Amino acid sequence: MKKLSLISTLLLALSSTVYAQDLTSFEDINVVDEDYGYETSRYNIKNDNFSLEFNYGGITNLSEFASTNTISGTLTFYSDRYSLSLYGALNTLDVASVTEFDNLDASLSVYTGGLGLSRRSILVNDFINIKSIYDEIHAHVTYNMTDSEAFGTELSGLGFNAGYGLIYRASSGLHFSARLIYNLMALKSSDDTITQEASASWVSAQLGVGFIF
Repeated sequence: MKKLSLISTLLLALSSTVYAQDLTSFEDINVVDEDYGYETSRYNIKNDNFSLEFNYGGITNLSEFASTNTISGTLTFYSDRYSLSLYGALNTLDVASVTEFDNLDASLSVYTGGLGLSRRSILVNDFINIKSIYDEIHAHVTYNMTDSEAFGTELSGLGFNAGYGLIYRASSGLHFSARLIYNLMALKSSDDTITQEASASWVSAQLGVGFIF
């Protein structure tokens, strides 16, 4: 939990800097589709109300990708600066890869629900001058549950994830994403007769598709 508190403090400090305030310039993005030299459609992402995005990915260590992966969904309600997001995921975790029990050959299926904030920006346009590509940062506080034979008891506890993503806007109602996400969980048994604790942390790379309304 010390890691969780430290990361949360660092993110709050970053979001209060002048540099972070500039990220709200996303509202100036206009995306124009052109075909044979004439404009076919025009829209502005500041008119987005909410989006539903589905993602799949795994741990950045490719040799363990098959054993540690995530299927997730995120519902985001957009606002001018910070957007509210609801997060849900099913994480399949290799215990030896993501916890301190590096000699334990077992797998965890962890169900995750979370609430957080995100911000979209055009910071990436300083390096990639394509208006239909922008970026997004997010952070969620999560609650995690698993029923593991490996530990002989149900485990649950608070967690945290934070990520950076590149977004390609394909149309006014569709985007594709590529994200790097840091995940942290502190799991503890709820059974008074069995005392067990485990912390899990890993970085995942994820691809997603989002529908904008």
